[in-house]
Amino acid sequence: METLDQIRATAKAQHGYDVGESGAMVLAVLSTHMNGHRQVIEQATEKINASTRAFQTDNPKSAFWYGVGKNGVWAAVGLMVVGMFGLFYSQSMVYQQKEALLAQYPNPQAYRFLMQNGQLVQQATGWTELILTLAPNPDDLIAGKHYRYNKKRHQVSVPLYYTDPKH
Repeated sequence: METLDQIRATAKAQHGYDVGESGAMVLAVLSTHMNGHRQVIEQATEKINASTRAFQTDNPKSAFWYGVGKNGVWAAVGLMVVGMFGLFYSQSMVYQQKEALLAQYPNPQAYRFLMQNGQLVQQATGWTELILTLAPNPDDLIAGKHYRYNKKRHQVSVPLYYTDPKH
């Protein structure tokens, strides 16, 4: 190890400044610690260089599985991200289509019971029809199941939902 006088002389020759005894002592301590760190870095570099080795083969199957082993996790994560993005995109498209359909019609909530309880029948002619039966009692109507017929006006009225007139 260098003496403090040698460290002072080296510092003065390199930088043109006398660091004094305390400065030489600090430089000596730093030099000691740096040598320890330098050795650790050199050992780590040797380990890294020893652990990396080239893989060479003429067999495409083994080359493929080697690549899967090296990059398979990231490929799987990438596929999952792409799949989730695709699913999100398709679901958002379906949602936008449904929202556009509902925006075309006023009061879509009023038809909810008719859609839930109604019986649709596909006819041989190609028509799809909603089947309703005449209400047994004009006061006992079920939305989506019954209708009322007004003979004077020749009208059919279909209840969409029930609200209590007392409230």
